[in-house]
Amino acid sequence: MDQLVKEVNEKYNTKFSKGMISKWENGKDATVSSASTLANYFGVDLDEILGLNVDKNEVHPPSDLIPIVGTIAAGTPIFAEQNILGYAPGPPMMKVKDKDTFYLKIKGESMNREFDNGSFVLIERDAQVENGEIAAVLVNGDEATVKKVNLKDNLLTLIPLSTDDTFYPQVIDLEKNEVTVIGKVIGAFKQY
Repeated sequence: MDQLVKEVNEKYNTKFSKGMISKWENGKDATVSSASTLANYFGVDLDEILGLNVDKNEVHPPSDLIPIVGTIAAGTPIFAEQNILGYAPGPPMMKVKDKDTFYLKIKGESMNREFDNGSFVLIERDAQVENGEIAAVLVNGDEATVKKVNLKDNLLTLIPLSTDDTFYPQVIDLEKNEVTVIGKVIGAFKQY
Protein backbone atom coordinates (compact mmCIF):
# COMPACT_ATOMS: atom_id res chain seq x y z
CA MET A 1 0.00 0.00 0.00
CA ASP A 2 2.93 2.36 0.66
CA GLN A 3 3.88 2.28 -3.02
CA LEU A 4 0.29 2.93 -4.14
CA VAL A 5 -0.07 5.93 -1.81
CA LYS A 6 3.28 7.31 -2.98
CA GLU A 7 2.35 6.93 -6.68
CA VAL A 8 -1.06 8.58 -6.27
CA ASN A 9 0.43 11.46 -4.28
CA GLU A 10 3.19 12.07 -6.84
CA LYS A 11 0.95 11.76 -9.90
CA TYR A 12 -1.87 13.99 -8.61
CA ASN A 13 0.03 16.20 -6.18
CA THR A 14 -2.12 14.98 -3.27
CA LYS A 15 -1.34 14.20 0.34
CA PHE A 16 -3.17 10.92 0.88
CA SER A 17 -1.96 8.80 3.76
CA LYS A 18 -2.25 5.10 4.53
CA GLY A 19 -4.63 6.08 7.34
CA MET A 20 -6.97 7.90 4.94
CA ILE A 21 -7.09 4.94 2.58
CA SER A 22 -7.66 2.59 5.51
CA LYS A 23 -10.64 4.71 6.60
CA TRP A 24 -12.10 4.54 3.09
CA GLU A 25 -11.66 0.78 3.02
CA ASN A 26 -13.55 0.55 6.31
CA GLY A 27 -16.54 2.50 5.03
CA LYS A 28 -15.67 6.02 6.18
CA ASP A 29 -16.64 8.73 3.73
CA ALA A 30 -14.16 10.15 1.25
CA THR A 31 -14.52 13.59 -0.25
CA VAL A 32 -15.71 13.80 -3.85
CA SER A 33 -12.36 15.32 -4.75
CA SER A 34 -10.35 12.44 -3.29
CA ALA A 35 -12.72 9.86 -4.75
CA SER A 36 -12.34 11.53 -8.15
CA THR A 37 -8.55 11.37 -7.85
CA LEU A 38 -8.70 7.65 -7.07
CA ALA A 39 -11.11 7.04 -9.98
CA ASN A 40 -8.66 8.79 -12.33
CA TYR A 41 -5.70 6.83 -10.98
CA PHE A 42 -7.39 3.44 -11.39
CA GLY A 43 -9.06 4.39 -14.69
CA VAL A 44 -12.57 3.69 -13.46
CA ASP A 45 -15.80 5.66 -13.38
CA LEU A 46 -16.38 7.83 -10.30
CA ASP A 47 -19.71 6.01 -9.75
CA GLU A 48 -17.79 2.76 -9.27
CA ILE A 49 -15.51 4.32 -6.62
CA LEU A 50 -18.57 5.75 -4.83
CA GLY A 51 -20.39 2.41 -5.01
CA LEU A 52 -23.17 3.74 -7.21
CA ASN A 53 -24.92 1.87 -9.98
CA VAL A 54 -22.20 0.98 -12.49
CA ASP A 55 -24.55 -0.42 -15.18
CA LYS A 56 -26.56 2.64 -16.22
CA ASN A 57 -29.25 0.42 -17.79
CA GLU A 58 -29.77 -1.68 -14.67
CA VAL A 59 -32.29 -0.44 -12.11
CA HIS A 60 -31.52 -0.97 -8.42
CA PRO A 61 -34.42 -0.33 -6.06
CA PRO A 62 -33.44 1.48 -2.86
CA SER A 63 -32.85 -0.83 0.07
CA ASP A 64 -33.78 1.67 2.79
CA LEU A 65 -37.25 3.08 2.35
CA ILE A 66 -38.67 5.77 4.61
CA PRO A 67 -42.34 5.61 5.59
CA ILE A 68 -44.70 8.32 4.33
CA VAL A 69 -47.12 9.25 7.09
CA GLY A 70 -50.46 10.95 6.53
CA THR A 71 -52.28 12.56 9.42
CA ILE A 72 -51.08 11.82 12.94
CA ALA A 73 -53.37 12.01 15.96
CA ALA A 74 -52.77 11.26 19.63
CA GLY A 75 -53.51 7.73 20.74
CA THR A 76 -52.50 6.36 17.36
CA PRO A 77 -48.85 5.39 16.97
CA ILE A 78 -47.11 7.39 14.25
CA PHE A 79 -46.41 4.27 12.19
CA ALA A 80 -49.80 2.62 12.68
CA GLU A 81 -51.04 0.97 9.50
CA GLN A 82 -53.80 3.55 8.98
CA ASN A 83 -51.23 6.38 9.03
CA ILE A 84 -48.80 4.92 6.47
CA LEU A 85 -49.46 6.14 2.93
CA GLY A 86 -46.48 4.31 1.45
CA TYR A 87 -42.69 4.34 1.38
CA ALA A 88 -40.12 6.41 -0.47
CA PRO A 89 -36.33 6.40 -0.72
CA GLY A 90 -34.28 8.85 1.30
CA PRO A 91 -33.01 11.96 -0.44
CA PRO A 92 -29.84 11.10 -2.36
CA MET A 93 -27.71 13.94 -0.98
CA MET A 94 -28.75 13.57 2.69
CA LYS A 95 -27.35 10.95 5.01
CA VAL A 96 -30.44 9.65 6.77
CA LYS A 97 -29.69 5.93 6.87
CA ASP A 98 -28.99 5.81 10.62
CA LYS A 99 -31.55 8.47 11.58
CA ASP A 100 -35.12 7.90 12.74
CA THR A 101 -36.93 9.65 9.88
CA PHE A 102 -40.26 9.68 8.14
CA TYR A 103 -42.01 11.77 5.51
CA LEU A 104 -45.11 13.71 6.54
CA LYS A 105 -47.62 14.90 3.96
CA ILE A 106 -48.49 18.58 4.39
CA LYS A 107 -52.21 19.29 4.56
CA GLY A 108 -53.51 22.85 4.30
CA GLU A 109 -52.20 26.33 3.58
CA SER A 110 -50.80 27.46 6.96
CA MET A 111 -47.19 26.89 5.83
CA ASN A 112 -47.57 27.65 2.12
CA ARG A 113 -44.64 30.10 2.05
CA GLU A 114 -42.43 27.07 2.80
CA PHE A 115 -44.46 24.03 1.75
CA ASP A 116 -47.34 23.74 -0.69
CA ASN A 117 -50.41 21.74 0.26
CA GLY A 118 -49.58 18.12 -0.60
CA SER A 119 -45.80 18.55 -0.28
CA PHE A 120 -43.80 16.07 1.73
CA VAL A 121 -41.49 17.09 4.54
CA LEU A 122 -38.78 14.84 5.95
CA ILE A 123 -38.94 14.67 9.75
CA GLU A 124 -36.13 13.48 12.02
CA ARG A 125 -37.64 12.27 15.28
CA ASP A 126 -34.51 12.37 17.46
CA ALA A 127 -33.27 15.79 16.34
CA GLN A 128 -33.04 18.67 18.80
CA VAL A 129 -35.46 21.43 17.79
CA GLU A 130 -34.22 24.98 18.39
CA ASN A 131 -36.16 28.25 18.38
CA GLY A 132 -36.86 29.42 14.84
CA GLU A 133 -36.75 25.92 13.34
CA ILE A 134 -39.68 24.06 11.82
CA ALA A 135 -41.04 21.02 13.62
CA ALA A 136 -43.94 18.57 13.65
CA VAL A 137 -45.86 19.07 16.89
CA LEU A 138 -48.85 17.32 18.44
CA VAL A 139 -51.01 19.48 20.76
CA ASN A 140 -53.70 18.02 23.06
CA GLY A 141 -54.34 15.00 20.89
CA ASP A 142 -55.18 16.93 17.72
CA GLU A 143 -53.57 16.10 14.41
CA ALA A 144 -49.89 16.83 14.07
CA THR A 145 -49.11 20.29 12.82
CA VAL A 146 -45.96 21.54 11.12
CA LYS A 147 -44.98 25.04 12.21
CA LYS A 148 -42.00 27.25 13.01
CA VAL A 149 -41.51 27.01 16.79
CA ASN A 150 -40.42 29.41 19.51
CA LEU A 151 -40.14 28.45 23.19
CA LYS A 152 -39.86 31.06 25.93
CA ASP A 153 -40.38 30.16 29.58
CA ASN A 154 -43.43 27.86 29.59
CA LEU A 155 -44.92 29.23 26.39
CA LEU A 156 -44.56 27.51 23.04
CA THR A 157 -45.48 29.60 20.01
CA LEU A 158 -46.39 27.80 16.80
CA ILE A 159 -45.82 30.24 13.94
CA PRO A 160 -47.46 29.71 10.54
CA LEU A 161 -45.57 30.79 7.44
CA SER A 162 -48.48 31.53 5.14
CA THR A 163 -49.43 34.00 2.46
CA ASP A 164 -52.95 33.85 3.97
CA ASP A 165 -53.15 36.32 6.87
CA THR A 166 -56.03 34.42 8.49
CA PHE A 167 -53.40 32.10 9.95
CA TYR A 168 -51.85 33.52 13.08
CA PRO A 169 -49.35 32.31 15.71
CA GLN A 170 -50.75 30.00 18.36
CA VAL A 171 -49.33 30.45 21.89
CA ILE A 172 -49.55 27.31 24.03
CA ASP A 173 -49.06 27.24 27.79
CA LEU A 174 -47.04 24.09 28.42
CA GLU A 175 -48.31 23.85 32.00
CA LYS A 176 -51.92 23.60 30.82
CA ASN A 177 -51.57 21.67 27.55
CA GLU A 178 -50.08 18.38 26.47
CA VAL A 179 -47.51 19.02 23.76
CA THR A 180 -45.33 16.47 21.97
CA VAL A 181 -42.61 17.59 19.59
CA ILE A 182 -42.62 14.73 17.12
CA GLY A 183 -39.52 15.83 15.24
CA LYS A 184 -37.63 18.43 13.30
CA VAL A 185 -38.19 19.15 9.61
CA ILE A 186 -34.88 18.43 7.87
CA GLY A 187 -36.06 18.49 4.25
CA ALA A 188 -38.98 19.29 1.99
CA PHE A 189 -39.94 17.91 -1.41
CA LYS A 190 -42.29 19.67 -3.81
CA GLN A 191 -43.71 18.74 -7.16
CA TYR A 192 -43.86 21.35 -9.93
